[in-house]
Amino acid sequence: MLRALILSLIFVVAGGLASVGSSHGRRHVLILGGSGRIGTATAIHLLIRDSSLRIRLAGRDAQRGQKAVDEVNREVGRAGWCDFVSCDYTSEVEMSFALEGMDAVVHVAGPFVGPNALRPLQLSL
Repeated sequence: MLRALILSLIFVVAGGLASVGSSHGRRHVLILGGSGRIGTATAIHLLIRDSSLRIRLAGRDAQRGQKAVDEVNREVGRAGWCDFVSCDYTSEVEMSFALEGMDAVVHVAGPFVGPNALRPLQLSL
């Protein structure tokens, strides 16, 4: 079920990106919650689907963020298309910094644990 939800999310994001132009050549996507399992899976699937994208993962923990970047780069077989920014999405200042130069945002930060683990993801589709 999780895989189906992630693929549905990718379809929605990729479809939206098809209509998004970029003034700087490549399209840049910020993934909030990017250091988590759903965030890294989203980044991997987006880069596999469109190798011209530039992905920025955002999360609170820089160490987890670097591990996530390493995982994404390893899974897609190339480095330099994914980076990480430490960001608390409740902070306007940190969000302004994280959003700079982005063309799209995928928000997967959330409470994906417990009996309602997939509910926030289902509601976002």
